[in-house]
Amino acid sequence: MVSASSDDAVTSDCITKEQLMYLKNRWSCTRDQMHLWLWKLDSSLPGFLGQISDWLCHAEEQIRAMPCDEYDSPSNAVNGIQQQLADISVKLAACFINCLCTFFRL
Repeated sequence: MVSASSDDAVTSDCITKEQLMYLKNRWSCTRDQMHLWLWKLDSSLPGFLGQISDWLCHAEEQIRAMPCDEYDSPSNAVNGIQQQLADISVKLAACFINCLCTFFRL
């Protein structure tokens, strides 16, 4: 059985706001790099699977890049998010059609 001594509680340091912001920044950079490597790995799949994976990664990136607007009411939030998703879906549909045309050599 492991028990903590009373000295541990007294000497524990708190994380400062600057340290927390640094950690958040580093985590964000690490997450972005991991996402980029996953994108490259998925896009490297052979043939059509690689093209579909690339399209899916592109879709994720578009959704992640959506601005986080603050809305004054829930109904305005729903309308705003629906409009943003509609804009993104048009771009992604064109990209997906291009991917299919490339695959079927149309």
